[in-house]
Amino acid sequence: MGCGAALPHPRARIRSVDVRHATEMPGVRAVVTHEDVPGDKGHGRGVADRPVFARDEVRHHGEPIAAVAADHPDTARLAAAAIVVEYEVLEAVTDPQLAFEAEPLHPTATSSGTSCSASATRRRSAR
Repeated sequence: MGCGAALPHPRARIRSVDVRHATEMPGVRAVVTHEDVPGDKGHGRGVADRPVFARDEVRHHGEPIAAVAADHPDTARLAAAAIVVEYEVLEAVTDPQLAFEAEPLHPTATSSGTSCSASATRRRSAR
């Protein structure tokens, strides 16, 4: 059974992730973070522009930071709760108009290469 660990904030800079207590729990088989993802650490439809696990920054509420595999769902949940994440809460952009001017959530993706660019969003909303 599995369970994930995520921050309860819509946007935050990750300072550190400590999985030591989770990995030491009886019944826990694995705890994985971005460090355990081989090769390209992104995924997405058409363009791999979303991280499998957040690495430096959490970009939305519930973005996964780690995952736990354990013998029982309760053990997985307890282990996920034992993961210690130090973070700095950042201001979330919640106004759609301001989002067009804000720094990109995924700075390495180009607007023409993402599956939902700002211009494509404007075209769809104009219909």
